[in-house]
Amino acid sequence: MGAHAQIRMIKEKIEHETYDPHTKRDDIALLRLNQPIKFDDYTQPACLPAKHAIVDNLDDCYVAGWGVLKEGSSETSDVLQEAPVNLIPVDRCNRPTWYNGAVGDYNLCAGYEQGGIDSCQGDSGGPLMCKKSKAKFYTVVGITSWGSGCAQEKSPGVYSATQYYLEWISQHLSKNKNPTSKTI
Repeated sequence: MGAHAQIRMIKEKIEHETYDPHTKRDDIALLRLNQPIKFDDYTQPACLPAKHAIVDNLDDCYVAGWGVLKEGSSETSDVLQEAPVNLIPVDRCNRPTWYNGAVGDYNLCAGYEQGGIDSCQGDSGGPLMCKKSKAKFYTVVGITSWGSGCAQEKSPGVYSATQYYLEWISQHLSKNKNPTSKTI
């Protein structure tokens, strides 16, 4: 463990109330930690997209995760992995020879039409981060949700679009912002 590592425990898991494991609709959760993260040169807050941002205009994207490095493997990575990906329009992902309409308006697709680089088993919950090529900061535009295999042709990763869930995220973040009052 490095000198800048911070260890936190999960205090609470907040799952979306209408998550459907069959369709993966509302595949999003928040984790409340036992103590705040200290931001420094190595640890920065995650930015979310603005409500009306045009996410499709972002052209420098990466996925990150601790999952397996290739399809069929059962051994997850000991080191956080990241990989460059392209955003792929949802209408292309919904073509009959791709996901045949299974990708919702609450999703994003990212990877490569020809396959080769993708998120994989064990990466679920990890970020899809994008920015304009000349911007300084990345925005978490998606959360790894599902896909067909790993890095397969016409089967990119499917992500829960954070922009779709901004109101839900805000509601749950603000629930515990006020300090608990104590009666003496």
